[in-house]
Amino acid sequence: MLNEFYEFTPEDRKGCIRLEANVKYGTLSMLNNESPLLKSDVIIKKARGKNWYDVIQFDDSSFFVVSESVKELVESKNITGLQLAKVNIVDAPVNYYLPIITSIAGPILNLDALNAYETENIEFDRRTYDGSNIFSLENTLLFVCDEKVKNILEKQEITNLKFRNL
Repeated sequence: MLNEFYEFTPEDRKGCIRLEANVKYGTLSMLNNESPLLKSDVIIKKARGKNWYDVIQFDDSSFFVVSESVKELVESKNITGLQLAKVNIVDAPVNYYLPIITSIAGPILNLDALNAYETENIEFDRRTYDGSNIFSLENTLLFVCDEKVKNILEKQEITNLKFRNL
């Protein structure tokens, strides 16, 4: 039986905080340990919104940070496929971390059908999947997780996060 996989993204709830940084960073490729967002002199602050959730998106990209609660879950449940790098956010009530994906699968097999809006379901070469709980798909900015991660995050009621079945 094949594993179920889910894309996960910030939910963008009403009033949620959106972040901005005082540095330019690439928004068309996955973040890595060399990202300008991880430099010590970077100032990340609230761009708009008032509600601090477990998952908070940047205002100008699809990138997001996760709270200390999410970090603790990732560590305690031995979730694989990502690193969490601490970032300093002005006036944040808790510590936040930038997820850096370390596992890539793919490519997307039905890209033409997706681009033509013939389907919403993403198909990828599952032989390239290394078994990580969280991963991205080749040449995309998608965050993908397995059922284990989805169930853990939903059970712990992590806020401002949505899942979509691939």
